[in-house]
Amino acid sequence: MTRLDERGERWMVRRIQEMLGDRTVGDDTAYIPWGKDYLLATTDATTIRTHYPWHSPEAWGWYVAAVNLSDLACKGGEPLGLLLSLLLPRETEVSTVAGIMRGAKRCCARYGTKVAGGDTKEGREICLVGSAFGRVPRAEFMPRKGAVPGDILALTGTVGAAASGFLALQGGAAGSSLSGEERRLLLPVPRLFEGRAAARTRAVHACTDLSDGLSASVHQLCQPAGVGASIAWEAVPVAPALKKRGKADEQWAFHFGGDFELLMAVPPDRFREVHRAVERTGTRLAAIGCVTEGPKVELVGRGFARPLKYGGWEHFRGSG
Repeated sequence: MTRLDERGERWMVRRIQEMLGDRTVGDDTAYIPWGKDYLLATTDATTIRTHYPWHSPEAWGWYVAAVNLSDLACKGGEPLGLLLSLLLPRETEVSTVAGIMRGAKRCCARYGTKVAGGDTKEGREICLVGSAFGRVPRAEFMPRKGAVPGDILALTGTVGAAASGFLALQGGAAGSSLSGEERRLLLPVPRLFEGRAAARTRAVHACTDLSDGLSASVHQLCQPAGVGASIAWEAVPVAPALKKRGKADEQWAFHFGGDFELLMAVPPDRFREVHRAVERTGTRLAAIGCVTEGPKVELVGRGFARPLKYGGWEHFRGSG
């Protein structure tokens, strides 16, 4: 018998695609023709043991809403609503449930949507299951598959803020004491405004979000299109908090995950247009490399060029 801890989440997703006979299942979000639009649908389950390093019900609620909204963001979507189902042990305090719902409501309101419904069931541990819905004009949809050789790989914001927050907690800091960009470990920022701005240009060939780390996202953008990539180490914007900790290396900046930035493949002659559109939202967009022929994904720096492994977090196996 084959076990999941022997194969990992990525292998299992490929198997599910084969079972369903639909390669679009591997995209960040399901997209269903809906008049002139696509109806976007995504779901994400989170558990206390796996996802939450800090005991704050409001942060749990924000987190489950944010990670679902992030999947809409990388498709260029406008959110329509969130369904939130709660699996709760019978000894759960009512105040915990209230905190979860406050956090989810606050996150949704920040991005112009709402918690539209859900379900409650008894479980052995707290598990939150979010399902977000959105819409995007078909001409503006940003798929995961679509990168072509010569495209510029562009990244919103920075990498490493969540990693720096994790290191702070490992060092004994309380979750409530995290400030600034390190709080993104607990309170992710879905790039919905940036995703819509980029999508409206109709110039983005492919896009995904950085849930499991930059290295994983580069591979996830390249593999469906059968292309490779060259990432320039010096061009990757690393969070100042991670630099201050002296951990601005490949392990923490590229493989940790949890930053939920957007990674886009943009044709060179349209990059300036996309750059202007995204930066008008107040978020930086940096060119960090390019799409290349063939499957090889490389990290290139001063005097070196080496393979960039498919790292990042992988459920059932842990860090890559």
